[in-house]
Amino acid sequence: MTPTQDRSLSQVLLDHWAGIGENVDEQSKKYYKDKLEHGTWIVEFTKADGSAAVMECTLDQKLTPPLKTGSTPRPESPTLIHVYSLDRKGWRSFHVTTVKSFYQKPEEL
Repeated sequence: MTPTQDRSLSQVLLDHWAGIGENVDEQSKKYYKDKLEHGTWIVEFTKADGSAAVMECTLDQKLTPPLKTGSTPRPESPTLIHVYSLDRKGWRSFHVTTVKSFYQKPEEL
């Protein structure tokens, strides 16, 4: 799925899942998390302050550092995804409703 010039990927996914009887935000989150578990992905989204951001991220266990023992997990939200940012070398998050573009990072030769 590729977004059109005037519609974000989130809007395309909302249209895709409209009327299927499930929570659209949860479906969008599941879609992104399923993809993020394999390889490196580029996410372009709007930050909470309204500025644009691009992040190289993953949930692939081969690419993320081990979780700290004894740490408290962050609270879950239907629209928030916690990912490991490879370019920032730390855990970050984004809201699925603000995603403008989402694509797999091309492999380097």
